Amino acid sequence: MEKLNEAVYLINDERYLHLRENSAGVGFATYNKVTGEPLESGQISEKNLPPDGRNMMAAARNWYLFVLSEDERKVIQLESIKILESVPASGIHKRRIWEPETMSKDIRLINSHYDDLYRIPDGGVIQVDYPDGRSFTAKLEHLDDYHFDMGGLGNVFHICQFADVMGRNHADFYPEIQTQDKQGAWELGGKGYIAIQSCDDGWLPKSFGKKNKSGARPYILTFMYVVGIIPIVFGLSITTITNMVQLITSAFAILNFTAEIKMPKKYPDAWKQSRYHVPDGLYYTICCVSLALFLVVLWKSLLSMNIGLAVINVVVIVIAGLIGFWRSKTGNIEIHTSVWAEDYQEATES
Repeated sequence: MEKLNEAVYLINDERYLHLRENSAGVGFATYNKVTGEPLESGQISEKNLPPDGRNMMAAARNWYLFVLSEDERKVIQLESIKILESVPASGIHKRRIWEPETMSKDIRLINSHYDDLYRIPDGGVIQVDYPDGRSFTAKLEHLDDYHFDMGGLGNVFHICQFADVMGRNHADFYPEIQTQDKQGAWELGGKGYIAIQSCDDGWLPKSFGKKNKSGARPYILTFMYVVGIIPIVFGLSITTITNMVQLITSAFAILNFTAEIKMPKKYPDAWKQSRYHVPDGLYYTICCVSLALFLVVLWKSLLSMNIGLAVINVVVIVIAGLIGFWRSKTGNIEIHTSVWAEDYQEATES
């Protein structure tokens, strides 16, 4: 049987939206999250979907949310279609028995009492929130019915093991929120901005990242606005802007190289267990070749600019580097990373 486009979204933590492609477009149905009671059903015409068929589920989801639904809240989380197994009206339970080829792989997420919480599609993303404010997102890859890889770096967990680690750390975890109200979107998306993370970690003054009553960070927003209008004010071309970005990226590559070259010795056990593990000699060769290529890009970017602009960029990069070095020695730095070695070590030993 042909496998059709299909998706399930948790809407506002209240109801499931089930979308499935058919000959006329995409059919939809919603169900109460707690009781499984059918709420509504209908059809989204192919006229309202991309003609090339790309991103069909996202387009159908948005049509339902912004055209068919009257709920102004837009908190959306992607789940596996198997989350509807306990909902008879969805037909998922029967399909799993009689049409298993139509069911995609997924990852079960349970709590420390082994109750099912979520089912994440293979390749889906979860967010983990710690009580102290640390937060990160990670992609999950299905390995078998009880194991998954988190982050694609060989961090393999048994579903019970993961629940136990999260429980001991009092951490909340859930499918990544894709769309939500304005304040919520700032709270979630803001954690990914470099400037905000730098303030939270201590690289920049915490006052620079101070929030207002609405939860926004006006100083950072103003700074980003000023940076954004610089190309307009000075009439910089797209080519010049691209070369500046490449210059900064290449400079960052030097910092990345110093960290990457130390990784096999700093995390020997995790490195040996990684699916991307290669002999150390080959790994170091790849790192050096990569650095050399980035240095070529850096040099070419400098040559493509006029001398004044090149000097300004280099001075800014050097000053930023010196500030970072100074803050690392004198500031109260607390780096909030997305994977904690001690958590992983604890998990592998349990």
